[in-house]
Amino acid sequence: MSEQEQKKPNLAPGLKIYGKTGGYFKKTDKEVNEIVEKNKEKRKTEIAKKKVAEAVEKGEIKFGTESKEASNKKPTFEEYKAAEQAKQEEALEKAREKLKEKYEKAA
Repeated sequence: MSEQEQKKPNLAPGLKIYGKTGGYFKKTDKEVNEIVEKNKEKRKTEIAKKKVAEAVEKGEIKFGTESKEASNKKPTFEEYKAAEQAKQEEALEKAREKLKEKYEKAA
């Protein structure tokens, strides 16, 4: 190669040539950076999907179960009444046991 061919001036500094199989194509750095960012996002989603799949296989994550937000919902009236009745029954049982103990001590 002669010295002139080696020292060609760069007429378009924003335009670079990138190699690809089947020849060369021209893209600006901005376009290439956009493609690189898209590929990074795709890679991140692939990695995340693999991690979720592994967690499901190990049993760390279960699908179809209620989330914490769903389990914190307000109880229905029937559920509230049933819970109140259960509390009252427990209180009655404790009171009966205390009375039995008092009568046994007195007797």
